[in-house]
Amino acid sequence: PRSVFGAAREGDLVFVVGGYQGQLRASASVGAYDLQTQAETPLPNLPSPAAGAAVALANSTLFVAGGVPELSTSRVVEPHADCNGLDLGSGVWSPCPAPGNGPLAHAAWAAYGTDLLLFGGVKRADDREGGSTIATRFVERFSPQAGGRWRAETLMPEQRAGAALS
Repeated sequence: PRSVFGAAREGDLVFVVGGYQGQLRASASVGAYDLQTQAETPLPNLPSPAAGAAVALANSTLFVAGGVPELSTSRVVEPHADCNGLDLGSGVWSPCPAPGNGPLAHAAWAAYGTDLLLFGGVKRADDREGGSTIATRFVERFSPQAGGRWRAETLMPEQRAGAALS
């Protein structure tokens, strides 16, 4: 079983990315689930394992940003700043610039025209007694056609993390 995975949909395909397998292990697996045939086709693995990554599609590229490489036994979540795009035609992953506000996990990403908008996310989470979770109010625009440029947008009125968009 897999939990805390990222997903994005295009037509009859749902792309399922990363997530936790077992208790502490993040997965690098990627698959395309066909809603018509109810079958999943494996795609090339992420360059590094990630759970809670933001996932979106733009211009036949599956973009994956942030996430948690593994759940620490210390119960402190430290996201990474990875950003990669899988060209669905060639099946090749390429790095893209990391979000301008640094490492994050549990953010939501959605297509907006030819751009992608990234909402919220967690900068750090400490699940120990007395610990705190640092969710963000950030909204960032990623422009793949402009060389992978990030631009800050107006902040959300409150901190948000763990959201999903379609």
